Amino acid sequence: MHRFQGDYSLARAAIEQAMGLAERQNSEYQLGRYGASLGLVWAEAGEVEAGLAELARACERLECIGARSELARAQLFTAWVLFQAGREAKALMTLQQALTTADALSRESLFVVEGRWILPLLERACAQRVGGEELAALLARARAFEQTAQAVLQQVSPPEPKVDESLRIFGFGRGRVERGGKEIPISEWEAATTRQMLFYLLIHPSRSRDQIAAVLWPELSASKVKATFHATKFRLKRALGREVLHFEDGCYQIHPGLDYWFDVAEFEQLLAGTGPGRRVEQLQQAVALYQGDFLEDCYADWCLLPRERLRERCLEALDELARRLLARRQYRQAIQALHRGLGMDDLRENFHCQLMRAYTLSGRRSEALAQYQRCVEILERELGTAPSPETTALYRRILEGLPLD
Repeated sequence: MHRFQGDYSLARAAIEQAMGLAERQNSEYQLGRYGASLGLVWAEAGEVEAGLAELARACERLECIGARSELARAQLFTAWVLFQAGREAKALMTLQQALTTADALSRESLFVVEGRWILPLLERACAQRVGGEELAALLARARAFEQTAQAVLQQVSPPEPKVDESLRIFGFGRGRVERGGKEIPISEWEAATTRQMLFYLLIHPSRSRDQIAAVLWPELSASKVKATFHATKFRLKRALGREVLHFEDGCYQIHPGLDYWFDVAEFEQLLAGTGPGRRVEQLQQAVALYQGDFLEDCYADWCLLPRERLRERCLEALDELARRLLARRQYRQAIQALHRGLGMDDLRENFHCQLMRAYTLSGRRSEALAQYQRCVEILERELGTAPSPETTALYRRILEGLPLD
């Protein structure tokens, strides 16, 4: 319904203050009316269950005092929250209750004026033949009212300047999303699983709701999965400012119309294919994208496998890059790549060997010999082993000043 744009905490505070005054005045009518608004705000902020509980209390108050118009309004809010949470059957039943509760005059103001905010629910209800011809007529008037309202707004409001809303998604290092060049703050995600759902589906392109729930909420009972899933989906849409997920053939995926750039996808695209066709420049671009392990600030189990896989791909790319740079006699750049590789995994003996070669070929023989000693110390300390005969043979050739090739 999106009746309360902006800071939900401010809206909650204002309504709760009004409810406090109503309670001091012992006004069940105002408590019920404000309670319905508070329930909707809670739900719009992502707290669906808290919102529904507040709406239920409001309905009970209003029913007890016979405030039919306000009761119908609270029931309509409840139907919308249920619909947004994916509980369609219960939403349609509650919508029918609101239609029955409202008298002829309040139906017009409620379903037409409020109806412009909940057109998807009204359209679904009509498709399911809920409310019969009466609701169909109200839906037609709500559509006309919305069109008129939009036309008036366009006449009185100057066109807004076009804003850059492009999405840049970063999975390497600390996971983050930039919208229009600005990072979406943690507060807008509202829950860690909101951001995780985005990254999970970017890495696993098509998953059922049950598969997603098993990963994000393994402790959740089956009865709560649906509501939690749809609440998270709603938060994700709100955080990114557009539809993010697409449902097809029983599975969810990133919406095909979503325009975004994802560093992990770019990294894997650059490393696609093998052999001499892959240019040094591609390898350099790929390893430059790797700004840290995948979602290093996420400790969920599902991150572990993609994290290790991507880390291994980066190490393989650094190995290949160093070999190609050595073949080009670009020793300084090869040394940089090898130092980065050892910074990620100093147990890779082949990195030590290549670095010894690079130092020697660039005239830095003493550093090559020192690198061998570091290799010996690291392998002994971490694995309790000595370097391979090949590494030792390379060391002796460098020590004796013999050609390396």
